[in-house]
Amino acid sequence: MALIPIEWMPDCQMTYITVHWTAGGYEVTETDREHYHIIVDGDGVLHRGNNSIIANVSTSDNDGYAAHTSQFNTKNIGISCACMANAIESPFDAGVYPLRRGQWLILAQVAAELCKKYTIEVLPTRVMQHGEVQMNMGIPQSGKWDVCKLPWLPEATFDQVTDAFRMHVTRYLAQGE
Repeated sequence: MALIPIEWMPDCQMTYITVHWTAGGYEVTETDREHYHIIVDGDGVLHRGNNSIIANVSTSDNDGYAAHTSQFNTKNIGISCACMANAIESPFDAGVYPLRRGQWLILAQVAAELCKKYTIEVLPTRVMQHGEVQMNMGIPQSGKWDVCKLPWLPEATFDQVTDAFRMHVTRYLAQGE
């Protein structure tokens, strides 16, 4: 069953999906809507961002696009979970609104639906966590580490978390065929 309303996915060419958390509470804020195309709130409900996915086809000629990843927004869909306010990377503390496993799994299903719609391969250079952008694309991201730690599995390594997310996306894609 599709989660994303078809009208949220306009016909256009997109190449990347970057996965985030908002670093806020479980409620979706106006700021969240400005920066992401789709946000999963603390109850697992999807919220549409203020800017259409099509606005990110080209980001050099306007400022009406979802600016979710520094210097890496063109042809890039930004999806996020509303969570992780006051989180600390090391020593890891998930903060007062930790990412919920259900949110993370819904975000993987959202990514799968977007991969299918926009023919995006599930590769580390196409579907990535914000914390992977600097390493995978060579674009500095100023200490971003979302979503590379999981509150319910704090011992998981960076690679285990990022690979597990793409594995879930791949499984959801296979289920939808």
